[in-house]
Amino acid sequence: MENDLKEKALALIQMAWADKFWAPEEEKLVTSILLRAGCRPEDLEELAASPPRADPGEIERILPDRESRLQGMRTLIAVAFADGVLAAAEMNLIEKMAARLELTSEDLEMLRTQALDMLKS
Repeated sequence: MENDLKEKALALIQMAWADKFWAPEEEKLVTSILLRAGCRPEDLEELAASPPRADPGEIERILPDRESRLQGMRTLIAVAFADGVLAAAEMNLIEKMAARLELTSEDLEMLRTQALDMLKS
């Protein structure tokens, strides 16, 4: 699997595991996103077997510009909301990643609304 795709996959898995619970809704959404992005089923099995990481990794490098950062954070927020609950640990991770990506609280509010709309469709 390409390194950038693996980094994105690990960030999604990290978000899903932030509350120490891999909800079925999170697994379904993460799997769908990663398959559409080009992951193979065997890649997903390998990723699922690896422990979630504590650090956002190379998030700034793999999301180099504002548009990719907004899209990436929108997707991460959708994963956090997929099970219907935004846990404090998930919110902390969102805020940590947003700070590293130089996104504002206004950006996060806009992305939250967009992520919830995305989940409804």
